[in-house]
Amino acid sequence: GLSLSAASRVYVGNLHGNINEDDVKAVFSAFGDVVSVALNRDDIGRSKGFGFVQFTTPDEANLALTKANGLEVAGNFLKVGPVREHEGSAYGHAGRDNGPSSFNNKGFGGGGGNWKLEDEEGSGGYALNSQSRSALMAKLAGGAASLTLPTLLPTNNLMAVTNPPPVAASVAQRAAALAGGDIEGVDNVCFVVKNMFDLLKERRSGNPDWHVEIQQDVEDECSRYGKVVHSFVEKDKDGGLVYICFDAVSAAREAAHRLHGRWFNMRQISVRFMPTQEYVGMFPATRAAIAASKQPE
Repeated sequence: GLSLSAASRVYVGNLHGNINEDDVKAVFSAFGDVVSVALNRDDIGRSKGFGFVQFTTPDEANLALTKANGLEVAGNFLKVGPVREHEGSAYGHAGRDNGPSSFNNKGFGGGGGNWKLEDEEGSGGYALNSQSRSALMAKLAGGAASLTLPTLLPTNNLMAVTNPPPVAASVAQRAAALAGGDIEGVDNVCFVVKNMFDLLKERRSGNPDWHVEIQQDVEDECSRYGKVVHSFVEKDKDGGLVYICFDAVSAAREAAHRLHGRWFNMRQISVRFMPTQEYVGMFPATRAAIAASKQPE
């Protein structure tokens, strides 16, 4: 097995060339205590676009593996993967420009036929509380003056704080939302997953069974947490909507928290719990199953 140090380290690839160690630390601090960042550089000091982030614990590294893969930073979608023993120290990681051989690039691709949620990598699903998120945001807004990429990110999602460092403020805000983030609605057996797919792109893909593939993959993922009694992929309305119903609130709650904020096919998905009446109104055939479901104690 990996040593504690290696298990607490992640590989980060596809970084924009102007992103430096401080930028990477600012983004990944949303997932835990970053001990160090080592970027691979060429002979004249230019970043090769990949490196390694050392966390304090494997749990923090697992959270970054689960949540940061596919995060957009300065126009590039990050690739985040696990590392092998003795890999990713400050020296000797040449040959990794294309990413680790163990890195699984599921969830990246243009659509049609690549419908797999990223593996959880054993993440405990840790969430930032409001205090730690506020502290992170204050630190980013006030103490990261070296973040100087004002033109690389769209300005419409910058934080509304006084003169924020653009990359740190906007990207780390999204990273913090990924690490935590509240789920809309009251816990129930049924919920809807939003932004799962691009309806127009799927219709144009030429694959008549695209919705069946999405439904099957979502059911496979959700069945890890309990029995799925109903699912439905919305083929006619925009929003990338997938409806799920479990036979127990406890299973639905765990699935919802594992799905909420994850990246899927380069899209960040979110979850909304639905009232029973609303769900049955849309899908009358589920009435009996929901009535028989295990409600919370």
